Amino acid sequence: MDDAVTFELAPAQHEDIPRLADIYAWALLLDPTFGFSYASEAECKMRMIVILEGRIGDPTWQHIKVVDKSTGMPTAWAGWNTPNDAQIREYDESAAARNRNLEEATSEDDFDSLPGAPPSIQETTDRWLAKWTVGKRHILCKALFTDPSFQCQGMGSALIEYGNRIAN
Repeated sequence: MDDAVTFELAPAQHEDIPRLADIYAWALLLDPTFGFSYASEAECKMRMIVILEGRIGDPTWQHIKVVDKSTGMPTAWAGWNTPNDAQIREYDESAAARNRNLEEATSEDDFDSLPGAPPSIQETTDRWLAKWTVGKRHILCKALFTDPSFQCQGMGSALIEYGNRIAN
């Protein structure tokens, strides 16, 4: 990798949403489990557009884009949830209820994880979050995607470092 930084980080804006959805879809298309989650690339993009429209501008979310200096285009992005105290209490209560009902869960539809993934993934995630975040201010990196043609240039690492600074 060249020592000259060829990109910059900036807050994502509503007008960035279509490009961010493209990056999301292109990154996921490389994942062999893509077909478990989405029927098509278009469906994938539309779901992300709806999600981002509800989150960009919400004060409990931070979405940061990486802009390639040579093209001026977003090439990667990440989203962090920084819940407020009321949201933390609400999440803690719902997580506790989910944990109480795990034994009663009878299908993968009872879990909020990747369709087709075993329920143990959600169980493990819920246990980890319960151990480390109950009642505490925290930040969750909920998304981090890089356009495949821009991978291995340090953009993902720069986004992780940014998130770590928010957390600290």
